[in-house]
Amino acid sequence: MKTVIFNNNVLNEYVIVEEIRDSILPPLFTDRTDNVSSRGSRFRKNRLKEKIIEVDIRMIDGLEDKKMQLASVLYTENLVKLEFDGYYYMAILDGSTELVKFLYTGSVTSEFLATDPIAYGENRTNDIVDNVTLILGGTYKTLPKFSFNISSTLNKIRINNMGTGKYVEVNHNFIM
Repeated sequence: MKTVIFNNNVLNEYVIVEEIRDSILPPLFTDRTDNVSSRGSRFRKNRLKEKIIEVDIRMIDGLEDKKMQLASVLYTENLVKLEFDGYYYMAILDGSTELVKFLYTGSVTSEFLATDPIAYGENRTNDIVDNVTLILGGTYKTLPKFSFNISSTLNKIRINNMGTGKYVEVNHNFIM
């Protein structure tokens, strides 16, 4: 069973999370223009569209109480963190949440809309003693943010992009 956290609430404390449907990529929009003088079209660029993440949940016993508890957890007026599998999206519940009842259980497929379709990982910190390599994984171009807590005397900080060989270097007498 996967753990799902929405707006800092562990949904598994209220319901059974049966399945999470999350596509490999969000929908793509291919921007192109017609070729006036020839057949077909000319490719311009691809853009990522919004992403829908579906979560199938089931409730057992005490449906009315659980339904009210879950409603207060799921309703938000802004995008909030939707976390699972070690990553998070900024998302909001979207669409219908009709509960399908069968005997003493109820199930619903909740659709979460991620207007920014990129999954994010948690912030990471590392102690830098002399030289350290930090690898930022992922498949989408991002602009990482770095902040440093200097705990020893340094005269230079250098950040290299291992893929391109480009770097940023700050030369300064950093004294603790």
